Amino acid sequence: MTTATVELIQPGALKVTGSLEAANAVVIEQQGRDLMSGDNSVAAWQIDLSGITACSSVGLSVLLCWLRFAKKSSYQLKFINMSADLFDLARVSGLDSVLPLGIE
Repeated sequence: MTTATVELIQPGALKVTGSLEAANAVVIEQQGRDLMSGDNSVAAWQIDLSGITACSSVGLSVLLCWLRFAKKSSYQLKFINMSADLFDLARVSGLDSVLPLGIE
């Protein structure tokens, strides 16, 4: 299994690194939720995707789970530094207009 991680880089900011695939998606999704719910003083979260080395549609489902969690928890959420390949996958899937994307 290829390793992927999600880590808190500063209050309100997470970074995902590695290959986000079916074998680790559930663990990564849970880690992201745990990190976001671990600091109730933060109202807005930014998730840096620049460290993702490979990602499939399963990775998009992780992003959608985080978005759903953020909305349920009343957090603002923004994904930044999405690779061109991942953006193309989101666009083809019709998710580019759903995901809160930011340019950093």
